[in-house]
Amino acid sequence: MSAGRFPRHTEINNLIHNVLERAGFPSILEPTGLVFEDAKRPDGCTLFAFKSGKQLVWNDTCTDSFAKGALNAMACRPGSSAEKAEFAKLTKYEDLLDRFCFWAIAIETSSIGFNVETLQYNNVKLQVWDLGGQTSIRPYWRCYYDKTTAIVFVVDSSDKERIPIAKNELKLMLEEEELKDAVLVVLANKQDLPHSTGVTDLANGLALSAIRNRTYQIFRTSAITGDGINAAFEWLVPFAYF
Repeated sequence: MSAGRFPRHTEINNLIHNVLERAGFPSILEPTGLVFEDAKRPDGCTLFAFKSGKQLVWNDTCTDSFAKGALNAMACRPGSSAEKAEFAKLTKYEDLLDRFCFWAIAIETSSIGFNVETLQYNNVKLQVWDLGGQTSIRPYWRCYYDKTTAIVFVVDSSDKERIPIAKNELKLMLEEEELKDAVLVVLANKQDLPHSTGVTDLANGLALSAIRNRTYQIFRTSAITGDGINAAFEWLVPFAYF
């Protein structure tokens, strides 16, 4: 992949080049003649020895967590795409490993838009993944189940037609082995709207009474007014912390 094909790839290589320059190791981008097949061209190389008498050669990859080629049944977790890309680069440039100090750099991003935040609530640190509810990304929820201690399931209580869909997705999630010990918080959101489904009716619509061997609670909330959010976290925190 040419350093000029993708802006973020170019930016990373320029950053590495500039950092090495400041550290006293001038380098060139896309050096030629390092391997027999010139089509296999690493992203950069120092002009002088970098470590143990060897020049530094690097190649970086920007990969997507949810690219089809990055996901498989054995490695469906954050970081697996980068690990796979790093291994591929080490294999591609294996002829350089003995002659150079080689860096295989893999940076993983998500084009889907999952977000992670670390929240501090009453002196308890919570790492929260916002996975979103779009149909296209639901199959990837399971990539984030490992070591999860709590599920916060947010339902749009103003959208009555989609409550059966939410019920089915919640049922499937609670059947996952990795989530068997996770507590469940259901947020009946948009309660500020006049025609939203009440908490009791929503609990019935989601079949919460059928849940067995799991601690759970439902709260009426509004992301607009903030109502119910603190109460939900006050209940949740004793169960989910690290």
